[in-house]
Amino acid sequence: MVEIRIRNTCTKTTDPYGRPYKVVLKNKHPPAELFKQLGNPSNGDTKSFTLKILQELYPPSHPPVTPPNCFPLTQEPQITKNEIKRILKKAPTKKAPGFDAIDYNVLKEVNNSFPEILHTFYNKCYQLHCFPEPLKKRIIVLLRKDGKEVDKIKSYRPVTLLPTIGKVLEQILLRRLNHTLKKKNILHHNQIGFREGRSTDDAIHQLVERIQDAKNKKLHTMRTHRSKAKSYCSSSPHEIPTLDCHHQLKVSTEKSTTILISRLVSGNRVKWDNQIIKRSTSLKYLGVIIDNKLNWVDHLINMKTKLTHFHQKITRIAGTNWGLNKDLRRRLYKTVAEWMILHGDEAWAYPLSARQLKAIEFNSEEVSA
Repeated sequence: MVEIRIRNTCTKTTDPYGRPYKVVLKNKHPPAELFKQLGNPSNGDTKSFTLKILQELYPPSHPPVTPPNCFPLTQEPQITKNEIKRILKKAPTKKAPGFDAIDYNVLKEVNNSFPEILHTFYNKCYQLHCFPEPLKKRIIVLLRKDGKEVDKIKSYRPVTLLPTIGKVLEQILLRRLNHTLKKKNILHHNQIGFREGRSTDDAIHQLVERIQDAKNKKLHTMRTHRSKAKSYCSSSPHEIPTLDCHHQLKVSTEKSTTILISRLVSGNRVKWDNQIIKRSTSLKYLGVIIDNKLNWVDHLINMKTKLTHFHQKITRIAGTNWGLNKDLRRRLYKTVAEWMILHGDEAWAYPLSARQLKAIEFNSEEVSA
């Protein structure tokens, strides 16, 4: 009886990302169940346990640093109604709101009916050089990482929900800052993160180009993936001491790896605090697995595994004669499976052998069927 109800629900759904999709792919847990999984006693203090989670996941806070007044402040023009309107027009309507329960739909209606409210508020914040404290108040939701133990606090990724009113103010400031940086050509050309028109694909492509160039010149290349407390970074070995000492970062040698791209059977050992960092034949960089032969076999195998798991989960909500219709499955393929395949393709997709192309095409057809 339960199975029939589930099948009927899947068949009647019109949203490819609705409840059936979330049930099989998102692995969401209600807060009460989450506290139970993390070892909170049934009669314990929920607030104290929540603080314990936050202390474990977030570094201790420090008082804000007041920057030196090195340059004279320039008078910026007032925030215009068109600025606010443009940002709200592009704002996602299905994003969860903050503690005030005001989502982007409400904010859009307020601005359409009474544009002076937000216009006056944002300009007052701008004039006073103030970001109101209530707009920094947030809700933190914990999502378990794939394949991680349910009873470990560090197995959960915190997602922060902020008030939408504050997020619009952030976008106004960010756009003005980016405009100034671009106009005065301040940012370094290698700065990729948090830049419009740049993505992780650019960073992956740059790294692979450097490795391939060194390989063509018959140079020996070693890449180190450093794992730090609540942070990850990849660098050349000679950059590690300078970066970590300057920023006072703690390196986890157990989770760090090095990869040697060379014809040498064994290269130099990399040590940190007198501990040898383990050597690997491949490492993951921004979601792409780079192997020491640059033939992308490990990445393609990993991609095939992920697509197979995705297909298996979709079959739980889409059978031959029931569940999601072909149009919805096709949308899931175009927006989820295809994105999984094409991530970082600028670096690894050329040139592929006929066998590699056949493997990708086979899995793509299987998922979209």
